[in-house]
Amino acid sequence: MDPPTPPSVEGPARNRDLSYVYLQKFDALQEAEKGIPMTQFYPYMKIRDMELEFRLLKKITETKDHAQLLCENSPETMSENRYPDVLPYRDTIVRLTSGSYINADFVDGSMNETENLFIVTQGPMGTTKVKFWDMIWECDVSLIVMGCQMFEAGQEKCEQYFPADAVDNSLKLGPYTIQLLKLREKKPGLFLRRLKVTHDDSDREVTVDHLHATRWPDQGSPDLDTDTDSLNYLIYYMEKRTVPGQKILVHCSAGCGRSGAIVGLYCMVTALESLIKDESSPRVSVFGTVRRLREQRWGLVQTKEQYAFMYRYMESWITNYLSRRAYEEDEFTEL
Repeated sequence: MDPPTPPSVEGPARNRDLSYVYLQKFDALQEAEKGIPMTQFYPYMKIRDMELEFRLLKKITETKDHAQLLCENSPETMSENRYPDVLPYRDTIVRLTSGSYINADFVDGSMNETENLFIVTQGPMGTTKVKFWDMIWECDVSLIVMGCQMFEAGQEKCEQYFPADAVDNSLKLGPYTIQLLKLREKKPGLFLRRLKVTHDDSDREVTVDHLHATRWPDQGSPDLDTDTDSLNYLIYYMEKRTVPGQKILVHCSAGCGRSGAIVGLYCMVTALESLIKDESSPRVSVFGTVRRLREQRWGLVQTKEQYAFMYRYMESWITNYLSRRAYEEDEFTEL
């Protein structure tokens, strides 16, 4: 039996990777993608020009060649796109059995056997709520991660597609009945719902967990001083619900900024955990992670602030891990 494939740190995306061609031509891009050793992450992070890195990422992942692979914002589909400039790729789009269009892409995790683990999509609209549940039903989604609120700064960011609370605990959308079974605030600003979903034409019942992060501002990032525990729990729960054959659906409003950062953090944490477990030389590449994600859905990790936040979160995660390990080693020595 072949050994398991190591997690992706540098290198091309699993399928099509247009930006990797640019990477191979320029030493500066290769240096930006090179994995940073875990034990040296903080000093390396301090000397990184994150704003320049992000500009380079946008330049090599938002090319004319990339744009030609996007689905057309045609008269038939434009009413189903929340934003006209955030469209799915034709080669990663989620295809419903009905053949109808939905603004959603499959995205890989970083680990072996996590191909197409994620569905990244926009917040449902009035015209797309039923298709949203079609996708969950057909793709065997076990967990929904929601990174936006229904309204932000007085603007609608997402339609209500699940029961709001325990009082109004059932919602009917097309052939689907969505029932709220449980609701808990697991961490400050992080709510966990358990939903039961049934279909009028089926005896099947589906249980879907719904994690709702409410403290992540549009085009911005959470506050690490107050929200680290919530983010750690979010990633932990995503790992817990990673099951072969089942999908994790991640959305915000557009399905690019906050969604991309959440998926990227998950990919880096799980890759590091695997490398540590295998006693390899643990490394992490924020640049490489985001670059590969952007090959699978346009514009994932939307702003330089979100990109810089990913560095800060990983520095915090690594520091906490190394501190715990040092403490455990000291405790063992004292025995």
